[in-house]
Amino acid sequence: MRRIQNMVAGCILLLLVASASSAQSRRGPSTPEERAIAVKSAAILEADPLGKGAKELRKQLTLWLIEVPDVSVHLCGAPLGSAIEKKYKYNAELVSQLLFSSAAYVIEHPDSALDRPRVGLAGVEGALRAYGAMVRADAKARHEFLDELLERQRADELSAYVAETWKAKCQR
Repeated sequence: MRRIQNMVAGCILLLLVASASSAQSRRGPSTPEERAIAVKSAAILEADPLGKGAKELRKQLTLWLIEVPDVSVHLCGAPLGSAIEKKYKYNAELVSQLLFSSAAYVIEHPDSALDRPRVGLAGVEGALRAYGAMVRADAKARHEFLDELLERQRADELSAYVAETWKAKCQR
């Protein structure tokens, strides 16, 4: 099952890369204003991932990240464990938030952009903030693994977990 998921994710990623290459050739680097909007949009989606307009904002931010040649993130969902499986109702929102929060970190900390585990941690932290907002909006959004990640965060163990998971499952 995981092998099939990885193959599907790989195909989607290839399509995004091909689409991004084509789109990037049509435009120049992002502007400071666009980057500021992207960071603000990521924060809005962390705070209210199920709110009115959130779906459209996710779409716009995704398209922008595909188009711009100067903001890039190595996306790896492994630190989110079983929460990124299809059976979890909000898996798409979480994976999107992982991407957006990672990108916001890269924009705000360009000198750390190549520190993939650190960027990944920022993405996981953003996804957990979004998860907290989801649970407040919909009690059925609870997910055991995400609750465990919140416990790790409270115990100051999240960084070590993400670094370990990144090394084991996200290196390419």
